[in-house]
Amino acid sequence: MQYPHAFGSRAESKSVDYNTLITLLPPSSGQVAEVKRSLRLLEPRLEEAQKREVGEMVDKLKGLGNNILGE
Repeated sequence: MQYPHAFGSRAESKSVDYNTLITLLPPSSGQVAEVKRSLRLLEPRLEEAQKREVGEMVDKLKGLGNNILGE
């Protein structure tokens, strides 16, 4: 499930784009280092967004379970 407004989805897309750029650019290109740097900076934000999304999903599942059990 994708959430267009969620940072996680955008960050994942950027991560894929950066990795694609790394494979397409010649290794001698000065842009490779810049792309790798941007990817390193993005990774902690991506992990944070993924953890937040997992937490939200767990909360929703707990709410659903409580709703089914009548609590």
